[in-house]
Amino acid sequence: GDRAAGAWPMFMEQVLEALQSKDAEERNTAAYAIVLAAQVPQFGSAYGSRAYHAVGSSLQNFKAKKTDLDGRRAADNAAAALCQLCLSQPEASPDLARSWEALLERLPLKTDLEESVKVNRKLFAEAVKPNGKMDNALVAKVLGYLTEVYGRSEHCDEELQRDISIAFASLPQGTVESLMAQFSTKQQKKVKSIVEDGRARGAGQA
Repeated sequence: GDRAAGAWPMFMEQVLEALQSKDAEERNTAAYAIVLAAQVPQFGSAYGSRAYHAVGSSLQNFKAKKTDLDGRRAADNAAAALCQLCLSQPEASPDLARSWEALLERLPLKTDLEESVKVNRKLFAEAVKPNGKMDNALVAKVLGYLTEVYGRSEHCDEELQRDISIAFASLPQGTVESLMAQFSTKQQKKVKSIVEDGRARGAGQA
């Protein structure tokens, strides 16, 4: 926390610059550094706005081909960095709604699958948090997205699937209906099976 923040002046400028590097590995390392740094409260006031801009530019400027695994991994980690910024430093975003939109457009991550599970876990934790930072419309978008990756083990491990299903099964009927009204037809169908899974898991725990 504080110790890390004290060292930022020595390297954070280079990290932000590295997000625009032509070298995918440098972009990847820089994005990971942002994921870590953004979790420290002081990061927002010191570098938050510039970090949003640097990460956003990196995502826009580097479109990796399917065969470019390093480039795709770097893009995945830039998206993970944007996710952490949105979750931990929302007030530093020049346009938070657009930042969330840009993130959700890039999910699920397709190359760095370990990071994909981590991102989905973080999104779920914030979406179900009482008095969390997401408004109701964003909660619906995030939960809708999570229904799509539910059952796909590369994006949603067994523990996360269990937590998602139990969370949906324990929602009041009115809340479920409100969410369903904002979900796509595909997401609505998925919710029904997720709720059934959650009820079965709940019964198994009883």
